[in-house]
Amino acid sequence: MSTASDVHFNFRSSFPHIRASSSSSSSSSSSLDAGLSTELDAVSSFSEIVPDTVVFDDFERFPPTAATVSSSLLLGICSLPDTIFRNAVDMALADSSCCKLENSELRLSCFFNKALVNVGGDLAKMVPGRVSTEVDARLAYDTHGIIRKVHDLLKLYSEIDVPPERLLFKIPSTWQGIEASRLLESEGIQTHLTFVYSFAQAAAAAQAGASVIQIFVGRLRDWARNHSGDPEIDDALKRGEDPALSLVSKAYNYIHKYGHKSKLMAAAVRNKQDLFSLLGVDYIIAPLKVLQSLKESAISPDEKYSFVRRLSPQSAAMYNFTEEESMIIVHRLTACVGVYSNLVLVYTILPTMVLSIPFAAICTSIFATTALNLIAEAIINAISSISLTKWDQLSLASAMGPASVELLAAGLDGYVNQARRVEDLFEKMWPPPNV
Repeated sequence: MSTASDVHFNFRSSFPHIRASSSSSSSSSSSLDAGLSTELDAVSSFSEIVPDTVVFDDFERFPPTAATVSSSLLLGICSLPDTIFRNAVDMALADSSCCKLENSELRLSCFFNKALVNVGGDLAKMVPGRVSTEVDARLAYDTHGIIRKVHDLLKLYSEIDVPPERLLFKIPSTWQGIEASRLLESEGIQTHLTFVYSFAQAAAAAQAGASVIQIFVGRLRDWARNHSGDPEIDDALKRGEDPALSLVSKAYNYIHKYGHKSKLMAAAVRNKQDLFSLLGVDYIIAPLKVLQSLKESAISPDEKYSFVRRLSPQSAAMYNFTEEESMIIVHRLTACVGVYSNLVLVYTILPTMVLSIPFAAICTSIFATTALNLIAEAIINAISSISLTKWDQLSLASAMGPASVELLAAGLDGYVNQARRVEDLFEKMWPPPNV
């Protein structure tokens, strides 16, 4: 399973005035000069369209407005000695606070953090939007480890005068990662949860208050084409829906219906039809070939209105979460009935043990009525607070099907392998020639 490329995503208006490039055909250029717009202009009015690209290419065609710095990016920098970011890596390897560490594992970790932040700092000077920094995937199942790592990275960013509002921290959507996101967001630190492949992950991430939630459309569809046995995917297929697009739609509607602050990002979108089907989602990451095709396709003003917004806060408000709500109601009522049935037993048996029979009968009646009232109140509260249901580690684990479990594990493996490759490379490169 290959990992995602370093993507740039825009948190401002994307491509507001893009027109066909100079390499487009003359007929296309003349059409645009005549006042026609492009498909890219049209779809950009519904969603933020983001180029899926590394930082080394296509600056002119699709200039990045925000950026991601990750282990894969560091590998790319090290393989291109002439890149403008190479000095950021060399400076990290020459950092005195890291060099004096005798423990090689701690020293390499220090180099890694410094390199991420140095490159992130350079990117922050080049793009107007936010820079998302990858958190070591080896900490994916360690909530406090993730939080400590983010605090360490934030401290390093503050030393080079990059303010927190310019930063996101990219965290895998394990339960521990989601919990770390919740705690970090409560501190005002913005998080970017990735490797989301199930509705349970998306809902839990939204409840945690993650700033950005990223779903990989193409990867989930690939799994669905080659596997079976995932209830969520099977249900979507039975409805005649694409399981990946269905997940994005359901997650978007959940976020907007219940007023969560999260923004949803659809990644690994591989063709124009996917993009058209997702119009209205907050961010869409599309490959360069799709963006170029959109950019070179001229449309008349009348044709522009043929593009339909598929997702909107208004449609989300009317979305019916029948299946999810039914599961929540059953879970809550089962818990309520179990607890309060025990109360009934206690309140009806205890008086007969300690009081005279006539007086015990009166007390039993009163206590039983009280307990039944509590059960009724609990049922009402369970039904009325469906949208406030909180995911926990057990419910998340039981709700994640084989697709999300396997894809999450594959994504983590890829990130961990890349991090190890970076450290191995740094060990060979250290000390740099000028140290």
